[in-house]
Amino acid sequence: MNRKNRPIPDDFRDLALTMPRYKLALHYVVAQRTIQVWFEKLGIEGKWQNIAAEQTRRPIPADFAQVAPTKTRTALCKHYRCSDRVAMRWSVESGVACMPYTPTPPRKAPAAPRQRPALVPGAKPRQIAQTNKTTFDLAADVLRRERFHVHRCNERGGFDLKGQYWRCGYSILTDDELLIRAAKYEQRAA
Repeated sequence: MNRKNRPIPDDFRDLALTMPRYKLALHYVVAQRTIQVWFEKLGIEGKWQNIAAEQTRRPIPADFAQVAPTKTRTALCKHYRCSDRVAMRWSVESGVACMPYTPTPPRKAPAAPRQRPALVPGAKPRQIAQTNKTTFDLAADVLRRERFHVHRCNERGGFDLKGQYWRCGYSILTDDELLIRAAKYEQRAA
């Protein structure tokens, strides 16, 4: 059925003066455009918006005159659980100004990083601990330079720092296979 041919309900005129268009659409289970067409047919276009808006407006709270001067508008919105627009309207209609917003002062500049203490004359500079690398570790380094992911693993390929095997990409290698593969890539580089 076309929205222009749909009959207007009997109680529509009474409800139209008390409810906004979207609530009427929900009440009658029709589109908002259909409600608009019914307004045009009844000749009450324009009146329904002001009447419905006036009746659905949130009234000014009783303690607004006491609370508003002690809070910023954002704090008022949180206090009364309303939007900024509503808090502004209440302020204008009641003639009570909100507390002005004052920004917090900027924080101090961060402190300069601490300087390392100077070395005492005759003291040895710190040294990085040397690790003892095996021939297998050196072979793994050769493969890493060739952009392979190489690490120790267990027989299933899971990472294990003390594993018996090596993981090189998707391959699981023994120590000897790792040396063979590293020698192949070392010869290419030479």
